[in-house]
Amino acid sequence: MFREGYKFTSAVFDSWARKHKIKICFIQPGKPTQNSLIERFNGSYRKEVLDAHLFFELNHVRDQTQTRLWNYNNVRPHKSLCKLPLIRTVS
Repeated sequence: MFREGYKFTSAVFDSWARKHKIKICFIQPGKPTQNSLIERFNGSYRKEVLDAHLFFELNHVRDQTQTRLWNYNNVRPHKSLCKLPLIRTVS
């Protein structure tokens, strides 16, 4: 898991990470390209889920997230997979 500095961590988060054997690695401040994969995911998720819907309840956000995940894996063509859905390449 990557974060920009300690300002985003807490004792609870650090304890949770240790318990789950997750190493926290920090990127340099102002260097989002060091974390480009998650930055791209965050941008796509915001555009395709958070900005595309008006949410009134957290459960609605969860439902839309699950729908997007299912579509991503089962329907959406992936350029790197010759425009096949992910599920067609692993089954």
